Amino acid sequence: WGDAMSCFYHQDDLYGARGMRLYCVGLPSDLQQEWFTVISASVMLILALIVMILLNWRQRRDRDEDAAAEEERLQVEAEIQEARQIIEQRDAEDARRLAIIEHGGEESSNVSEEEHDMTARPTSP
Repeated sequence: WGDAMSCFYHQDDLYGARGMRLYCVGLPSDLQQEWFTVISASVMLILALIVMILLNWRQRRDRDEDAAAEEERLQVEAEIQEARQIIEQRDAEDARRLAIIEHGGEESSNVSEEEHDMTARPTSP
């Protein structure tokens, strides 16, 4: 629009109302510029879509990796908690055994001392 047109109508049909032949200095457009524009715009659109797809895939992959890492971290924490419980149970069992040994050891040492005292005393005839 607003470009100078290098075409003109026959002198008897200045406005083209009679449908006479149109005379042009240059050939009419064969749509080469338009095709180039459409092709280059399509290529840019395809490249933009590829970039968007790659970014989306990368974001999804990072999210999946983060979820897997979180799951692994929770699993490790659960294993650590389980190991702590096992250690606490073992410590409690060891403490009970130690208490039994100490308590049982005191009784046996008391009995041993009493038996020792009885054997050491002379019996009266």
